[in-house]
Amino acid sequence: MIIYVGLAVALAMLVFWAFLPETIAVAWHVRHGSEVRFRDLRIPVPLTYIPLPDTDNVALYSSPGWLRGLGGSWVLLITFDTRTAHHTPERIPTQLLEKLARAGITEKGTKSVTLGGKPGKCTEYSHQANTGGMSEIRCSFEGAVQGVHFFGTPRKISDFYWLLSRVTRT
Repeated sequence: MIIYVGLAVALAMLVFWAFLPETIAVAWHVRHGSEVRFRDLRIPVPLTYIPLPDTDNVALYSSPGWLRGLGGSWVLLITFDTRTAHHTPERIPTQLLEKLARAGITEKGTKSVTLGGKPGKCTEYSHQANTGGMSEIRCSFEGAVQGVHFFGTPRKISDFYWLLSRVTRT
């Protein structure tokens, strides 16, 4: 009998460890719901994400647990920011763009988007060096939230744009 209890405890600990980030995210959702409010925005928080709020920004973070990460480790970070640190290509000096290209960071294109009904522009970048092919998207908007930043695997870009389209104003 003691052996069965010990095996059950060991199995429960293994499952908990294998899905630790997901467990924490689900616990956050049980306590807080499925959205976070930041400035004048209501931002949906997908089930496997955890919001990390601060005074100037709120980040949505997702990381797979050990078991889900077997298919390729990835981290996803989406930041909604009140500061103007998010640059569009026309604001970035040519010399800086050349340095980024030498570092393996290349611009892939721009896209017009809306954030809670306000128009903006997103610029996509590809990181080849030192990040395993991660993607970055920087978006600029007018208003209280001036920038949205994505950093994650290319397979999560459609999730990012889906999330942007679901943000509403309070």
